[in-house]
Amino acid sequence: MSRLERLFITLVCLMGVFAMLHFLLWWFQPQHVSQPVLYALLSFTFVFIMARIAGYWWVFVHIQPYQAVEPPPGLTVDAMTTAAPGEPIEMTQTSLLALKAMTYPHETYLLDDSNNRLLKDFCEANGIHYLTRPDRVDAKCGNVNYGLRNSAGDFVLIIDPDHVVQPDYLDHVLGHFNNPKVGFVQTAQAYYNQPRSFVAKGGAEQTYMFYGPTMRGLNGLNANPVIGTNCTFRRAALDSIGLYKPGLAEDLHTSMALHSLGWESAYVPKILARGLTPEDLPSFCHQQLKWSRGVLELLVNAFPKYQAGMGLRQRLAYLLSMSYYFESIVLLINLVLPLICIWMGVLPADMSARDFLFHLAPWLAVSGFFFVYVQRWLCAPEERGSMWRGMVLYFITVPFHLLGILYAIVGRTIPYLPTAKVSSNSVPVSLLAPQLLILALSAMGGCYVYFAQQDAMLNGMGFFSLWNAAVLLTGIVCCVPMHPHYFSRHKLFVRVCNQAAIEAFRVYRAIHHKPALVKLILVAAYLRKFTLN
Repeated sequence: MSRLERLFITLVCLMGVFAMLHFLLWWFQPQHVSQPVLYALLSFTFVFIMARIAGYWWVFVHIQPYQAVEPPPGLTVDAMTTAAPGEPIEMTQTSLLALKAMTYPHETYLLDDSNNRLLKDFCEANGIHYLTRPDRVDAKCGNVNYGLRNSAGDFVLIIDPDHVVQPDYLDHVLGHFNNPKVGFVQTAQAYYNQPRSFVAKGGAEQTYMFYGPTMRGLNGLNANPVIGTNCTFRRAALDSIGLYKPGLAEDLHTSMALHSLGWESAYVPKILARGLTPEDLPSFCHQQLKWSRGVLELLVNAFPKYQAGMGLRQRLAYLLSMSYYFESIVLLINLVLPLICIWMGVLPADMSARDFLFHLAPWLAVSGFFFVYVQRWLCAPEERGSMWRGMVLYFITVPFHLLGILYAIVGRTIPYLPTAKVSSNSVPVSLLAPQLLILALSAMGGCYVYFAQQDAMLNGMGFFSLWNAAVLLTGIVCCVPMHPHYFSRHKLFVRVCNQAAIEAFRVYRAIHHKPALVKLILVAAYLRKFTLN
């Protein structure tokens, strides 16, 4: 980023902050409160989302121009990948051959938790070090640490077994270690299988902004995290923190520990390796559940310990990154709030739609501008666009983000399982039960406002209900493999959903104008009757 670009983006950032304050000062006026509880919930969504987006603007201001650094000769490097039970052998072999073919002199290691004789023979035939440990403690983290204890290179590259590196990978990375304070160098992550399914493309789109402008800005703040693959470490840095840190988010844990001891980080915004992203919905949802559970656990348990050794900018950057999964709470409120308003016949705020849009429009304009402008720092030109698939997929996976947060709160553990490397053509209907329920209720609520009740006061809530229903329907249709016999295997479930929708609409019309307490009693009675039948 040139000086002129930095000055321009800083001015736009300040305009966005003023636009945010302009809206919030207008919003938080006593005369705007209609229903206090609903008003508080809606206010929380505005404040949280605006604060997070302002945080990203702040990150973008710190984007630094990338400068390539030639690697010095003579460095000792160990390139490692792992293998776990059930992973395709051919995939691991392809990754190993790519690691072996890197042009900078190095040693290649396979850390095999599957103890597979075929992989051992393959490594012996190709001059690759083969290691398998006697136990399976701490999953991938324990496997990596076993490899670190049984190797000696001053620098260590960690690559997931589904990633294929370019021959010149190390040539782009090792020069950054000329700075003796640099503890690790992360490169961008990209996927070669994203054209294979809607889920793969949507999952990839969710990462474009992160590996592009966000990671470049975090690098400018010396706060870019380890991503778990495509990362090269200085062995002395890992030794200083007792090697790789365990957990469901072991990569983020490791980077926090390194930054807390004063190690610096570097980011290479180039696609030097491509791997696999989940292609089916169950695999993607499990991945999101694991990450949300792991990140929140770090936020509560590890971050308070490590933040003391970080600078203020690093602390803010980590808090911004780790608050990502809390957006699911905001989205849940935005999904449920219109239904509550339609059901109760009330609005959270008392204001005209024209005034609301007038005060919100400047902030929306700046946000839209930033989204388009910073795409110049994406890792590849083909990544530019609306990224709508990522947004739709986020709607579908919200229940799993929330479940991960709940698991972290109650202390429930989930096993560390590698992300599936083989696509499944089966999506259990139970996986989509919450989304189908919200879809049905949102569609009924919106249709009721516009076609049955025709209450102008609730037109806005009817619109949002129909919008939510449309996004959820798009996600379900695009994410579920539409085989002819898919839904025929779940006829009972479909019949129950259909009957439930009919009953809900009948109950809704019968009790809409009754007091709230009476509504609750009647709904409980109807639910009891329906479940008994």
